[in-house]
Amino acid sequence: MFDEDKINELLRGASSKKKTSSSKKKMQQSKDSLKEESKRSTPKENSEITSDRLQEIESMIGSGTGMRITEVPQTKQKEKPVSIKNIQQRQEYIHERKLAEDRLRRLKQAENRIEELERTARGNLITDEQKNIVQQMQADMENKALIFQEQQNQMEKIISQQKEQIQTLMQEKEVLTKRCKDLHNVVDLERSHQQEGKEITQVFQEHGLHGDEYRDVISWLIKTGMFPLSYIQTQHYDLLQQILHDKCHIQAANIPLPKESNDLYIDASLERCPLSGGQDIVVQARLFKDECLIHGYTTIVMFGTQGEYEPLFQVLFAHHALRVTLSPPLTTLPSQDADQLIEANQLAFSWGESVGFEVNYTSKTKTVGGFLHDLVSYLRSML
Repeated sequence: MFDEDKINELLRGASSKKKTSSSKKKMQQSKDSLKEESKRSTPKENSEITSDRLQEIESMIGSGTGMRITEVPQTKQKEKPVSIKNIQQRQEYIHERKLAEDRLRRLKQAENRIEELERTARGNLITDEQKNIVQQMQADMENKALIFQEQQNQMEKIISQQKEQIQTLMQEKEVLTKRCKDLHNVVDLERSHQQEGKEITQVFQEHGLHGDEYRDVISWLIKTGMFPLSYIQTQHYDLLQQILHDKCHIQAANIPLPKESNDLYIDASLERCPLSGGQDIVVQARLFKDECLIHGYTTIVMFGTQGEYEPLFQVLFAHHALRVTLSPPLTTLPSQDADQLIEANQLAFSWGESVGFEVNYTSKTKTVGGFLHDLVSYLRSML
C-alpha cells in the first residue's frame, strides 16, 4: 500500500518548509515531466494512475529530495486504480473535517467559557443578594434598637413622673392626715364644750364666722400656736376674741389692701364683708373721684376716716388731681381746728356725728362701702 499522507503533503506542498532549494527545483522538474507524460498518454491513462506509477513517482521524489521512503510489502491482491480527482476530493474532505473539528473544538471551548462565566455570574449574584439581605437585616436590627431605646426612654420618663406624683401624693397625704387629726381634736373639743356651754361658738359668731369657717380658724390657731388647746380648755375667750379681731379678717376678695403673711383671710361676699357693706368699694371710690372732678372740687376733708381704716382710704382716694385730707372724728377735735380744716377745703364730709359743725354731708353708716355710696349719691344730687 502507498502512503497517502506523503502524497497529500506532496500535492499540498506541506513539506516545502522542510525541503531545501535544490529539492524544490527537482520536485518542479518531476511535476513537469509528469504533465508531459500525462499529455502523451491515452485518455484512459490520464484518468487513472496505477500503483506502479505511484511507486515510481515516490521513488523519484524520494531520490531527489533525499527523503527515504520505506517500502511496504505488497500483497498479491489486485490494486484498484486511484484517480487524481478522488485524491483531491479526499484531500478536500480531510481539510473540511479538520476545519470542522477545529470549529467544534472552539465551540466547546466557547461553551465551557460561557458556562464558567455563568457560574461566576450566578455566584456574584448570590453574593450580592446575600450582602443585600445582610445589610437589610442589619438596618432592621438598628431600627428595632432605636425604637426600643425610644420606648425605654419614654418608660423611664413616665416612671420618673409617676415617682414625682407619688411623692407629691405622699406629701399631700401627710398634710391631710395632720389636718384630719387637728379636725378630730377640734371636734372633740367642740363636743366637750357643747356639754359645758357654747361660749367659743358665740365668740366666732360675734366675729362673723359661720359653722364651716370657724373650724378652719381653730385649725389655723392651733398650727400657728397663737391660741393653744390648753387655752380653749381654760376658757380664755377674751384673748381669742382679740386674736380674731387683729389677725382673722373676713373680707371680699377685691379689697385693695396688702395681706399680712401671719394673718388669716377668709373670702366672703360683699354683703358679709364688714368693709364693703354690700357695695364694691373700688367702684364707689372711682365714682366719688369722678364726681368731684366733674364739679371742680380738688380739695376735700373727711372727718372720722383717720384711724383703723386710714390705710384703706389712702389707697382708695389716691389721685394726682385730688387732695383728700383724712382727719379724726369731729367729736375728738377742738372746734377751732375743725373750723380751720373746713374753711381750708372746698368740701367737708363727716363719717359719724357732726353736731355743732357745718359740713357738706354727714354719713352715719358703719361700713366703708356704705359711706362711699352715700358720698356719691350726695355729689350726684348737686347737679
